[in-house]
Amino acid sequence: MSQGLQLVPGGLQFVPGGLQPVPIVWKAGVRAGILAQNNTMHLFLIVVLIMHIAGGTVALFSGACAIFAPKGGRAHRLAGKTYFWSMTTVFVSALILAIAHDNPFLFAIGFFSYYLVVKGYRNLYLRKLGEGQRAAPLDWGIVIVASLFSGYLLWWGISAFLGGVRFGIVSSVFGAVALRSIVYDIRKFSGGPVEKMHWLYGHLSGMGGAYIATLTAVVVVNVQIGPGWVWWLLPVSIGLPLIEYTIRKYRKRFAAEGEPVGRKIFGVDRF
Repeated sequence: MSQGLQLVPGGLQFVPGGLQPVPIVWKAGVRAGILAQNNTMHLFLIVVLIMHIAGGTVALFSGACAIFAPKGGRAHRLAGKTYFWSMTTVFVSALILAIAHDNPFLFAIGFFSYYLVVKGYRNLYLRKLGEGQRAAPLDWGIVIVASLFSGYLLWWGISAFLGGVRFGIVSSVFGAVALRSIVYDIRKFSGGPVEKMHWLYGHLSGMGGAYIATLTAVVVVNVQIGPGWVWWLLPVSIGLPLIEYTIRKYRKRFAAEGEPVGRKIFGVDRF
């Protein structure tokens, strides 16, 4: 059973694990059949797809550079900003493709992935949270929007799985992961952070989670063997424990050395 972006008679279509999860409640967007009758729009979607692939390719390599480059250095900061803007390109193009082909799953996944990117980036600006600094309306807006689409992923996943569709487990896992992070953000914004180095852990979990999403996209588009849902969950099952390990490592280090060391290592004063 194949998955990924495919060229079909009606135009470009995103097929996760051979499944097109389009519930009746989804009414937004323009039907693919109508778009297929418009050659200009069809060409536009091909251009958007090329932008989507190009943005994902840049994100794949720039994200890896940010991970392995010395933290806080010029290479790390340049790679991180390149990753952010390339993922912005991926996000916008994914929304266009999702609306054009009436695919709310891709639409929700786009918001899920981009929430992690924005979360990781914004945390560098929230390091004084709880010390007089308060979460901006932008931060609350990000959390609210992300909660809506993450809730949809969880709801659809559970409904599909109970209906006998195995791919529902993928949507459920993604929705649960996002909602767990969202609940943590809400508690941090409303009651203040528990840890001094919360901004660092938020940066690592957000950017790390976003890169898992990038790798997942590469895997599901290029691997065409076995059950599709397995390949969707493989990067998550490997990546999340690595993120947790990295956060524990830094938590132990900064517990003894304090915030100034973290600020120096990650170069947050340059942002």
